Amino acid sequence: MTRVGYKLLAVVMSYSYEGLEKLAEIVKETRGAMPVRQFARSIGVSHRTIDRLENIEVQVPENGTLEKIARVSGYSLSELLSILKSEEKEESAEGKVAEDAIPIIDLMSDYEASRVVSYIVARFARKFRSQG
Repeated sequence: MTRVGYKLLAVVMSYSYEGLEKLAEIVKETRGAMPVRQFARSIGVSHRTIDRLENIEVQVPENGTLEKIARVSGYSLSELLSILKSEEKEESAEGKVAEDAIPIIDLMSDYEASRVVSYIVARFARKFRSQG
């Protein structure tokens, strides 16, 4: 299928082509210099899936794949879904302060808390990479 075909299919499926392009950028940025096969294996997807995401050959990425990308990219699943739909990210900090999150994190298992830490580290790494 041509890029025009993928663009039309993405629109029909409610994901914007621009969102798919941004997801491709996120995957490439997250993978960095790591070989595609190694990166894919490290997050638990096929190398072909990563290849297709980076080349915008996937019109509707599976949520399971997006969850795996979210874990290592510094984006949450909901942020990736918003990006795919080209929705504006809400910038309000109301109710989103450390004091609100810390009691919740304290109740988490070590595994879940480590996922939060991984997300935060990836988020800041992404921010610092973009500042060059």
